[in-house]
Amino acid sequence: MNLQPVKVLFLSSSSFVTDKVRERFIDEKFVVELNVSDIAPCNTENVISLKPDLIILDFSKCELTEALLCFEKLITLHTPIISIIPVKYLSNARDFIYPGTSDYSPVCEECIYDIVHIAKRLLFSNKLYKRTLGISSLENEIIGLKNEKKFLLKEVYHRVGNLLQIVCSLLELELRNIKDEDLSLYFESSITRIRSLSLIHSIYMQSMKEGKVDFEKYARSLAEHQYRIHKISPSSVKLDIISEINFFNQDKIFGFGLIVNELLSNSLVHAFPDSHRGEKTIKISLKKKENKIELEVRDNGKGFPPGFNVLQASTLGFKLVNILVEMQMKGKLICKNDRGGLVRVVFPC
Repeated sequence: MNLQPVKVLFLSSSSFVTDKVRERFIDEKFVVELNVSDIAPCNTENVISLKPDLIILDFSKCELTEALLCFEKLITLHTPIISIIPVKYLSNARDFIYPGTSDYSPVCEECIYDIVHIAKRLLFSNKLYKRTLGISSLENEIIGLKNEKKFLLKEVYHRVGNLLQIVCSLLELELRNIKDEDLSLYFESSITRIRSLSLIHSIYMQSMKEGKVDFEKYARSLAEHQYRIHKISPSSVKLDIISEINFFNQDKIFGFGLIVNELLSNSLVHAFPDSHRGEKTIKISLKKKENKIELEVRDNGKGFPPGFNVLQASTLGFKLVNILVEMQMKGKLICKNDRGGLVRVVFPC
């Protein structure tokens, strides 16, 4: 099937930005004919002759007066426009130039990601993608809708990742003003969990591209994160990962990641008191038994206190694990002492 490329006119004075946008279009396998021209002077006759389906304006390297003049000319063509707007412009000027991306930094990959995905959304909303597919009208509509859904889901997931980072930043700002030590610990704990969520979310996003998750790689990424946030040297606590399952089901990976993350954090923080002698080891294993999957996280630390009942645990970490195992994984949680602490989670495949 031969695809007719979508015509995109990119007006920019930055070769760096142009190259990055071109690379992103290629990475996303989006069939596009990218025409590049310097943003100043802005010649509307040349733009009309190209008949672009979309115009991208990069105002990051031009003066405000040039930007407004160029935008005034092009807005009359009734062609969808994306504006890359630098921070230096006053808010009222940015409002005038809107629609466009958020404030732009040339070294920020996420902004390039935004530009290409907003371009796709605009092209779909204007029904421009339909004519690029040389097949029947009905098939064309179905494929277009499927692709649009895929692109919009990507954008939603991308926004979720950004929002998690923003929440962390806001909590950290608030933490600076808190004098109460106990309250500070609660805030730090919350920030840690949200950062873990952000990491799990990024791994989940990667799994969407590949369709599956390498469990050992996944677990090691979570462990590295826990070592870093608790300021523990990886050489001081040995981590062993044994997996009989090479790849994990994508549908359960988010809840599963939260469980592994909480159990790892519990072992690293609570299993090894200062009085512990000898090697410190945490072992994670994942096995498949008939139609069930069994996860074990064990350590050779001090173990659980006498009479410990995981179903009645008061700590937020174990409360969260209980909810995830029961409600999301539809599984069973067992905690006991076996030459240290042992947590076993069994759930259906």
